[in-house]
Amino acid sequence: MAKMTLTGTMLCAHECLPAATLRRLAQWARKLDFIIINGQELTADELDHLAQESERSGEPVCFPDVPECWPSGDSEERV
Repeated sequence: MAKMTLTGTMLCAHECLPAATLRRLAQWARKLDFIIINGQELTADELDHLAQESERSGEPVCFPDVPECWPSGDSEERV
């Protein structure tokens, strides 16, 4: 599974997520109503849609880096 951490109520994806991971997260989102990944609130349907796009393109889905997901003490702005 892709490298992720839980920060409060938000999952932080530290790398792009493949379709299989997005599908597993969609299963959780069905139970929880939605999942927040790198600051984006996503429903199960949205995660399934991203998984389909990933399968079609053959590329994992990348989420923008957000300060809340930076390791503690990492105060430098990321590029």
